[in-house]
Amino acid sequence: MTTLPEFAWVVKEISPQTKVKNLLSGNEDPHFVDASPSYVFKLAKAKVLIKNGMQLEMGWLPVVAQQSGNANIQQGEKGHCDASKDIKKLGVIENYDRSMGDVHPVGNPHYTLSLVEMRKVVMTIANCLETNNIKVDNKKKDVLLNKFSNLFKKLQGDIAKIKEKPLLVYHTEFNYLFRDFGLKNIGSLEEVPGVLPSAVYLSKTAKKAMENKAALVLASNVSPQRYLEKFKGLSGIDYIKAQIHPLNKSDYLEHYEKFIQELIQNATH
Repeated sequence: MTTLPEFAWVVKEISPQTKVKNLLSGNEDPHFVDASPSYVFKLAKAKVLIKNGMQLEMGWLPVVAQQSGNANIQQGEKGHCDASKDIKKLGVIENYDRSMGDVHPVGNPHYTLSLVEMRKVVMTIANCLETNNIKVDNKKKDVLLNKFSNLFKKLQGDIAKIKEKPLLVYHTEFNYLFRDFGLKNIGSLEEVPGVLPSAVYLSKTAKKAMENKAALVLASNVSPQRYLEKFKGLSGIDYIKAQIHPLNKSDYLEHYEKFIQELIQNATH
């Protein structure tokens, strides 16, 4: 069992014979998911649980795993696989307090938007499967790692045309993306992460965005439409709502390339 569709996709790519299912469909905000009884039932039968980690599923997964009664997938056991184990973490906060908003002290958990970090995830998942006596096809694993590298090189060339364009975000999901491709982030529509922005803050941010000739606001599929529309009305700057996670059974690399091409097209429109 995996929490996110992209992890299930990795398992099928490197271990085709393995039966794998994911808990989430790709449309949800993984922070805020109800601890469904169906999840408990599914985890009760799992040999391995692969999660995003870095507190992304903190609000529901520990409860579900505990209620499943499956000893092998509990935290610290060999069937409990944290895909973030070797991630180069962004946004680690040493002296955290609640006034900082909805942030993760252990680091920004949205690393699945990084092809660089996802190569490490492939290796982590492969090691976890092998630890649990699940066969990994090393040839297929190497092919997949090369696909990640090749796509990253291709997209670096494609995205060069917008590297100098100022961009805004609604929330902090895109930090790894901006780091990998050297994109210019000039601000967020949230004054405090996870807190809806005030009219005063939106107006101030709109003024700054217009002064900097911002090209686009990048938001996720779960970002509040009302505030994106309000900001567009204030600034004249358009936005895209990106599908952060691939949908169930989608090809992660195809999904990722489509997302980047949409970003480029809208930022140059």
